[in-house]
Amino acid sequence: MVLHYRQTCTVLVCALLLTACWEVPQKPPPEGSFRVAPCELSTANVVEKTLCAYVTPAFFDATEPQTLLGRGFVRDEHRRDAPHVVVLSYAVWNRAFKGDPATVGRTIQLDGTNTIVVGILPKSFEVPATAEAWIPVPDTEK
Repeated sequence: MVLHYRQTCTVLVCALLLTACWEVPQKPPPEGSFRVAPCELSTANVVEKTLCAYVTPAFFDATEPQTLLGRGFVRDEHRRDAPHVVVLSYAVWNRAFKGDPATVGRTIQLDGTNTIVVGILPKSFEVPATAEAWIPVPDTEK
C-alpha cells in the first residue's frame, strides 16, 4: 500500500510539474520545473533528432527516478561554468548506443556542444513523456 501511495504521489507531483513549465525567459524557472525543446544528439556514428527536457535542480528530486546506470544531476552541474552533462532515456540509449553500458561517462554532442552522459533512466521513466534527454538548466544567479 505504501508503494502504491508513493507512486500515486509521484504521479501527482509530475502532473503539477507539467503545469509549472516556464514561459517568461527573463524570470528564473520555478524549482522542479522543465521545458522541452528539439535537440540534436550526435556521436561519431549517430546523428539523432530528439527532444530534450531542460530541468531545474529540483526536478529529479521531485520525480525521484532511480537511474538504470550512472546517476542524476548533482547541484553543482546547474552552475553556468559547470561541464555540460545529460541524462538519457532508456529508448534513446538503446537506439543510439545499442544499450552499451559504457555510454555513461562518454562525451557526446548535444546541439554541437560536448556533453558528458552521466546517467541512463529506466524504461518506466516518462516525465515529460516526449523527452529523451534531460539537461540541467544553469542557475540564473551565476
